[in-house]
Amino acid sequence: MNDPEDITIDHVQDEDQVVAPVASDKQIDTSETATTSFDKQHHHEDETLPPSHNKANNSTLQRISTAFDQALRSFFFHLGYTVASYPGRTIALAVFVALTCGAGVIKFHTEDDAEVLWAPQNSLAVEHDETINMYFDTPGQ
Repeated sequence: MNDPEDITIDHVQDEDQVVAPVASDKQIDTSETATTSFDKQHHHEDETLPPSHNKANNSTLQRISTAFDQALRSFFFHLGYTVASYPGRTIALAVFVALTCGAGVIKFHTEDDAEVLWAPQNSLAVEHDETINMYFDTPGQ
């Protein structure tokens, strides 16, 4: 059996896909750069793009993307810094918001009367039902 220190990982590569690493006794040759089929197909990206996708548009989009990314990073950095600086206040604020939002549960009730759920409240059927209930004794009500 081979000594674990002698075994190295080789990447088995097919023309169309990269297969999972396989253990072998050979050393890895790092002098050549692996080329996948994706690299071969997209090697000359700028030549295959339509005229509307030139480098000027890419640089504009790149600047917008960079500015948006920087704004998000800055916002979350400051948010994290504030939370870490004031953990007690952060917990108190979170509990306050949860209790405030949960206060509506006090008035929560369910309706299980089918007539109230499915019939419009000012309909003729509801009026007739009220009239019948007024003159006749109905069990369960």
